[in-house]
Amino acid sequence: MNNNITGVFSLLPNEIILYIFSYLNEKEEKQKFKKISKGFYNLFCKIIVHCLHFKKSLEVEKSKFNSLILKYNWENIKKISFQKNIIVEKISYLQMFPNLQYLDIKITNNAIEHLKLLKNLQYLDISYSRYITDIGISYLQSLTNLQHLDITDCFNISNIGISYLKLLTNLQHLNISECFYITDIGIEYLKSLTNLQYFDSINCFDITDIGLSYLKLLTKLQHLNIRDWDKITDIGLSYLKLSTNLQYLNISYCFNITDDGISHLKLLTNLQYLDISNCDNITDNGIEYLKLLINFKHLDISSCENITDNGIKYLKLLTNLQHLNISKCYNITDNGISYLKLLTNLQHLDISRGDNITNIGIFYLQPLTNLQHLNISNCKNITDNGISYLRLLTNVQHLNICFCYKITVIGLSYLKLLTNIQHLYISR
Repeated sequence: MNNNITGVFSLLPNEIILYIFSYLNEKEEKQKFKKISKGFYNLFCKIIVHCLHFKKSLEVEKSKFNSLILKYNWENIKKISFQKNIIVEKISYLQMFPNLQYLDIKITNNAIEHLKLLKNLQYLDISYSRYITDIGISYLQSLTNLQHLDITDCFNISNIGISYLKLLTNLQHLNISECFYITDIGIEYLKSLTNLQYFDSINCFDITDIGLSYLKLLTKLQHLNIRDWDKITDIGLSYLKLSTNLQYLNISYCFNITDDGISHLKLLTNLQYLDISNCDNITDNGIEYLKLLINFKHLDISSCENITDNGIKYLKLLTNLQHLNISKCYNITDNGISYLKLLTNLQHLDISRGDNITNIGIFYLQPLTNLQHLNISNCKNITDNGISYLRLLTNVQHLNICFCYKITVIGLSYLKLLTNIQHLYISR
């Protein structure tokens, strides 16, 4: 009987169950519910925890929801997530969660002050909280157990705000992407964060080589994303040559980097992921410096227009590669594609916008039987004969042949042997 009751309630929307529960007093909620059945009590707890995610549809019952929060001892709650489309302005009740370790919230300066009481907090994501200023960040400096902090797109934060983070020496993961007012001065404050392993700072346009020099002290760094640091030069990359724990590096859209800068990466033998896309000054000589980094699994050199077949030749030793993007490398021809046939571990290959790639180039792809994603869109010289060579790539799940104008219905008929295809992109 009890199991049937639990089953019926479990079929109701969470909002309705919450509405029913809001009419019960504290004694009934804590004792009678538990006595009905263990399953029923667990269901009740599950719904309340669900409500802590603040689904927008619950706003009409927010007063009842708040009253429920105040009636419970929430010491066992360790994780709360709020929907990002809701800006939370009042969270004084968070003091009810003394053991909270994980909080994902979009917040204002008025509310963030209450976070300073959450001494056990280890994970804090306040990304896209665009009303947060340096004053708001100052309240975080007492959260010395923090290991993960994300302030992405909190664009009112300046170097002063970053200065308050220097005491958070347990931080392992920090994301300051799109905090546009941060300069070299702000990065200098981070050099005390010697436990940092993950640093993401996309679109921090005003950081120069000086800022990058401060990161050389962060010897535990494994992940570094400085995409769009367009003021850094080869000198800046020289500071990374001792960051031998790096596994992930994104320096895309860093337009001043040349082959000399890439030469500093050749000692980073643990590197598995490298994105140098849209670095226009990198040539075949720069790619040669990468040829001994045999742990590469992901390489993106798209839109590096000075790379030719000779540069692609150096990739043939990177047999662990699983993801390769050479899109918009307009000087690569069929001959360059021929060097890829040894990369039999490739699962994702993008050769789109290959203006000089023909059916012969597609022929060279036949040994790549582990391919799951293949993009040959805008390769305008490929015809039905080229598509026929794809018949052996039976593991392909995603195939993009958009704007390959010479492919006809005959070419498409060859794809019927690719029985694992889930997404086929065709457009003229």
